[in-house]
Amino acid sequence: MSRWSLIIGCIFAGCGIIAGAVGTHVLRAQLTVESYAAYQTAVEYLLMHGVGLVALGSAASVRGESRLFKWGLAGIVVGTLLFSGGLLGWTIRAWDLALRCAPMGGTLLILSWFTLALAIFRARLRRF
Repeated sequence: MSRWSLIIGCIFAGCGIIAGAVGTHVLRAQLTVESYAAYQTAVEYLLMHGVGLVALGSAASVRGESRLFKWGLAGIVVGTLLFSGGLLGWTIRAWDLALRCAPMGGTLLILSWFTLALAIFRARLRRF
Protein backbone atom coordinates (compact mmCIF):
# COMPACT_ATOMS: atom_id res chain seq x y z
CA MET A 1 0.00 0.00 0.00
CA SER A 2 2.86 2.40 0.71
CA ARG A 3 3.99 2.23 -2.92
CA TRP A 4 0.44 3.00 -4.05
CA SER A 5 0.11 5.89 -1.63
CA LEU A 6 3.31 7.36 -3.09
CA ILE A 7 2.01 6.99 -6.64
CA ILE A 8 -1.49 8.28 -5.85
CA GLY A 9 -0.08 11.12 -3.75
CA CYS A 10 2.09 12.26 -6.64
CA ILE A 11 -0.89 12.05 -9.01
CA PHE A 12 -3.07 14.05 -6.59
CA ALA A 13 -0.37 16.72 -6.25
CA GLY A 14 0.14 16.94 -10.01
CA CYS A 15 -3.60 17.14 -10.64
CA GLY A 16 -3.88 19.79 -7.94
CA ILE A 17 -1.29 21.94 -9.70
CA ILE A 18 -3.05 21.48 -13.04
CA ALA A 19 -6.46 22.23 -11.52
CA GLY A 20 -5.07 25.33 -9.81
CA ALA A 21 -3.62 26.64 -13.06
CA VAL A 22 -6.83 25.92 -15.00
CA GLY A 23 -8.87 27.61 -12.30
CA THR A 24 -6.71 30.71 -12.28
CA HIS A 25 -6.17 31.08 -16.02
CA VAL A 26 -9.35 29.65 -17.53
CA LEU A 27 -12.23 29.34 -15.09
CA ARG A 28 -11.84 32.35 -12.83
CA ALA A 29 -13.73 34.69 -15.16
CA GLN A 30 -16.46 32.10 -15.77
CA LEU A 31 -17.24 31.15 -12.16
CA THR A 32 -19.13 33.06 -9.49
CA VAL A 33 -17.19 34.16 -6.42
CA GLU A 34 -18.80 31.34 -4.41
CA SER A 35 -18.03 28.72 -7.04
CA TYR A 36 -14.45 29.90 -7.41
CA ALA A 37 -13.93 29.72 -3.63
CA ALA A 38 -15.25 26.13 -3.63
CA TYR A 39 -12.98 25.32 -6.57
CA GLN A 40 -9.95 26.71 -4.72
CA THR A 41 -10.85 24.67 -1.63
CA ALA A 42 -10.98 21.51 -3.74
CA VAL A 43 -7.56 22.31 -5.23
CA GLU A 44 -6.05 22.98 -1.80
CA TYR A 45 -7.35 19.70 -0.39
CA LEU A 46 -6.10 17.81 -3.44
CA LEU A 47 -2.63 19.28 -2.99
CA MET A 48 -2.53 18.85 0.81
CA HIS A 49 -3.61 15.25 0.75
CA GLY A 50 -1.32 14.46 -2.18
CA VAL A 51 1.67 15.65 -0.18
CA GLY A 52 0.33 13.88 2.91
CA LEU A 53 0.06 10.59 1.05
CA VAL A 54 3.62 10.93 -0.23
CA ALA A 55 4.89 11.59 3.30
CA LEU A 56 2.90 8.73 4.81
CA GLY A 57 3.89 6.35 2.01
CA SER A 58 7.55 7.25 2.54
CA ALA A 59 7.30 6.63 6.27
CA ALA A 60 5.45 3.35 5.74
CA SER A 61 8.05 2.08 3.28
CA VAL A 62 10.72 2.54 5.95
CA ARG A 63 8.82 1.37 9.05
CA GLY A 64 6.22 -1.01 7.66
CA GLU A 65 2.48 -0.67 7.85
CA SER A 66 -0.30 -2.29 9.83
CA ARG A 67 -3.75 -3.16 8.56
CA LEU A 68 -5.12 -0.11 10.39
CA PHE A 69 -2.53 2.10 8.68
CA LYS A 70 -3.55 0.71 5.29
CA TRP A 71 -7.20 1.47 6.02
CA GLY A 72 -6.25 5.02 6.95
CA LEU A 73 -4.32 5.50 3.70
CA ALA A 74 -7.17 4.05 1.63
CA GLY A 75 -9.63 6.34 3.42
CA ILE A 76 -7.54 9.39 2.55
CA VAL A 77 -7.48 8.39 -1.11
CA VAL A 78 -11.24 7.80 -1.30
CA GLY A 79 -12.06 10.80 0.90
CA THR A 80 -9.95 13.13 -1.25
CA LEU A 81 -11.58 11.82 -4.41
CA LEU A 82 -15.06 12.35 -2.95
CA PHE A 83 -14.34 15.75 -1.39
CA SER A 84 -12.24 17.38 -4.10
CA GLY A 85 -14.01 15.56 -6.92
CA GLY A 86 -17.38 16.58 -5.55
CA LEU A 87 -16.45 20.25 -5.30
CA LEU A 88 -14.77 20.25 -8.71
CA GLY A 89 -17.75 18.53 -10.32
CA TRP A 90 -20.12 21.02 -8.75
CA THR A 91 -18.14 24.10 -9.75
CA ILE A 92 -17.37 23.02 -13.31
CA ARG A 93 -20.60 21.24 -14.26
CA ALA A 94 -23.06 22.34 -11.56
CA TRP A 95 -23.72 18.70 -10.67
CA ASP A 96 -25.78 18.71 -7.50
CA LEU A 97 -25.05 15.02 -6.98
CA ALA A 98 -21.33 15.77 -7.01
CA LEU A 99 -21.78 18.42 -4.32
CA ARG A 100 -23.41 15.81 -2.08
CA CYS A 101 -20.23 13.76 -2.22
CA ALA A 102 -18.12 16.49 -0.61
CA PRO A 103 -19.44 16.12 2.97
CA MET A 104 -19.03 12.34 2.79
CA GLY A 105 -15.47 12.80 1.55
CA GLY A 106 -14.70 15.33 4.27
CA THR A 107 -16.04 13.03 6.96
CA LEU A 108 -14.01 10.14 5.56
CA LEU A 109 -10.89 12.33 5.56
CA ILE A 110 -11.38 13.23 9.22
CA LEU A 111 -11.94 9.59 10.20
CA SER A 112 -8.97 8.46 8.11
CA TRP A 113 -6.56 10.89 9.74
CA PHE A 114 -7.73 9.73 13.17
CA THR A 115 -7.33 6.11 12.03
CA LEU A 116 -3.76 6.85 10.97
CA ALA A 117 -3.05 8.52 14.31
CA LEU A 118 -4.34 5.45 16.12
CA ALA A 119 -2.28 3.13 13.89
CA ILE A 120 0.87 5.13 14.56
CA PHE A 121 0.12 5.25 18.30
CA ARG A 122 -0.42 1.48 18.43
CA ALA A 123 2.77 0.81 16.47
CA ARG A 124 4.70 2.98 18.91
CA LEU A 125 3.30 1.04 21.88
CA ARG A 126 4.32 -2.29 20.34
CA ARG A 127 7.89 -1.10 19.98
CA PHE A 128 8.44 -0.80 23.74
